[in-house]
Amino acid sequence: MSNSSVLKKLHDELWDIPKKAKNLPWAMQRKWTFKSHIWMEDGEVLVLDLHDLSVPLARQVVTKTLKTVSQVSSICFITGQGKNSTDGPKILPATMEIAKKQSDKKGWEVHTQPGRVYVVINPEQAPAFVTNSLSRPMVWGIYTFFAILFIIVLSKLFSV
Repeated sequence: MSNSSVLKKLHDELWDIPKKAKNLPWAMQRKWTFKSHIWMEDGEVLVLDLHDLSVPLARQVVTKTLKTVSQVSSICFITGQGKNSTDGPKILPATMEIAKKQSDKKGWEVHTQPGRVYVVINPEQAPAFVTNSLSRPMVWGIYTFFAILFIIVLSKLFSV
């Protein structure tokens, strides 16, 4: 499925979210729209920025997205770290809860980075930064570095 069809499918599923977000107290300063808060990154990662949503609306977005979209390698929910909340993050734990439940049912992986929750649907196609793994060239580079270091140490030991 192409990126545009994934975005169209999600747009159809979340059609009511921008309308509901217009009623939030901060909507005049920070508007939530499809254009500004949903995009594809690296051709495989669907990104949804949950900033500028209330916790109930963010929960709806996460739930509907995970039920609707499975044609991408991974989904990134940008939750923020709760710096604008008086008593810590609210959207991050709600997103983690929903992502864990859906992932447990479907055999997906969940990874976190500061202010982000990644749901990995297809680990073979997901970029390394999403799965928190090193790329194959990076692993071979590390092996090569230590092999050369080992050879240098051995040659120093036996040349004395």
